[in-house]
Amino acid sequence: MKYGLKISGQNFQFSETVSGLLDLESGGDLSPETTQLFQFDEIGRQAILEMQGTPSMQASRAFHYRFLVKAARIVSFYQAGVTFKSAIWINYDFISDTGYLTLLRAMLGPQSCNELFFEFALGAYGNPDISKTNTVRLIGGVPADLDRAARQWFNQADSFSTRVVGFGYRKDRFVRPGIDTDSLTLAVDDPVFVVREPQNTHDSNAISLLWKNGEKLGYLRRNIAKQVAPLMDQGCLYTASISAVLGHFRADDERVYVRIVKVGGSDKG
Repeated sequence: MKYGLKISGQNFQFSETVSGLLDLESGGDLSPETTQLFQFDEIGRQAILEMQGTPSMQASRAFHYRFLVKAARIVSFYQAGVTFKSAIWINYDFISDTGYLTLLRAMLGPQSCNELFFEFALGAYGNPDISKTNTVRLIGGVPADLDRAARQWFNQADSFSTRVVGFGYRKDRFVRPGIDTDSLTLAVDDPVFVVREPQNTHDSNAISLLWKNGEKLGYLRRNIAKQVAPLMDQGCLYTASISAVLGHFRADDERVYVRIVKVGGSDKG
């Protein structure tokens, strides 16, 4: 049995081994004799799952299908820059199985797994025990010194996506006039300005995010700003744009995501 998963032009091909496990093969298309199992497009990232072969009632196939559906959602949202939701689903709505986690890691790649780990570890609600999360398993374990590992990662990262916090306090400034009072004027690829606020009385590492008209969207999360602010103070420059805007059924501080790109400056460790 073979499966083909297409996510916005990126192809993944899986096959069942003799023992019934799932193996990730090189990308490519299945033969024309396939059955489409599902297709969805939640945020502009189309995912299509196809199957080649004769279906049977093997119990393992139910688990394979569950993995493929969840992986499609995680990867498509990650591609759209919705890193926090992707990390939440990996940790709380994914099969905690070494084989499936290995397949997901191969689909995402090591750099993406690190980005997802830090997005969750530095910004989850409350104070979760990250040692028991799947994002930790994707990177091979909890770093011995989390703060140092985060500092090194943000220093080396050319870009990263993150959610905008504090947007809920400012949402009314971005509501589109009309019948739908919760439709936002924000759009994917809108430019965003990344601005240091060293005099901020609540956080000397504060970094605000301003929409293209100069209106404040919100801030980088405190634990991420702690890593990025020293780089900006050393002369590192960042530009940004909106990567995703989710619907009103999401919490306000999980609706707007930005892609932040390093455009020059310090490379100090």
